[in-house]
Amino acid sequence: MIKSIKFKYKGDRNYVHGTDIFSEITSFVENEYGALCDKINIDMSIHSIIKNCMDMYDFTDSSNHDKCNVVFNLNCNNNFNKRLVLIENEESVRERYEYHEEEIIANAKIEKENKRIWIDDPDKYSFIENSVALNKGLLNSLYDSNLKGKWYFTRIRLKDFNFSSIKSFTSLQIEFKKNLHFRLTDSVIFLNGKNIGNIYFSLV
Repeated sequence: MIKSIKFKYKGDRNYVHGTDIFSEITSFVENEYGALCDKINIDMSIHSIIKNCMDMYDFTDSSNHDKCNVVFNLNCNNNFNKRLVLIENEESVRERYEYHEEEIIANAKIEKENKRIWIDDPDKYSFIENSVALNKGLLNSLYDSNLKGKWYFTRIRLKDFNFSSIKSFTSLQIEFKKNLHFRLTDSVIFLNGKNIGNIYFSLV
C-alpha cells in the first residue's frame, strides 16, 4: 500500500465527492512525478459510490483488483506510465466542510441551444470543482428536472496538460457531446479555449 487517505464529506453529502478523490490523487502524483512531466495525460474512473476513507495502491502491488473503487492512469511525456488504484477501507468519514456548488453555477453562463456552459475569471474553487459543478449545471439545464436519479461524476480524461495550467486559468468551458442512455454522458472540457479532455457523468 502507498498511503491511506482520510476524506471529509462536502456539504451535506453522505459520500466522498469525486472532486476530492481527484485532488488527492493529483496532489500525490504532482509531488512524486511532477518534476518528470511536462505533458501529462490522465484517465481517472470512479466505479462506485464511496462512503468511507480509502487506501491507495500501485496497481502492480494490489492483489484486490476486483475491489478497486477508483482507477487512475497516468502518462507523462508519452514515455512514463503509472496506474494507481484506490480501495475503500473500513474507516468512516467523520468530518465535513462547506461547499457551495451553486455559487459556481450561478456565476456561469449557459447556452442551451449550443449545449455549453462557461465561467470566466473564477476566483474560487479548484479546476476540478469548477468542472464538475459546471457539467452538472449544464446537464440539469438540458434535461427535465423531474428526471429520476442523481448525477454522479464518474470519469475524467485529460490530455497534454501540466499542473500549473489547472491551477491558474482564466476561462473554463464545458460542452455537452453525447448521452449514452444516461449510463454515461460525455462532455468536452475547454481550458483557456483549449480542448484538454472529457468529463463523464452517470445518472444513478
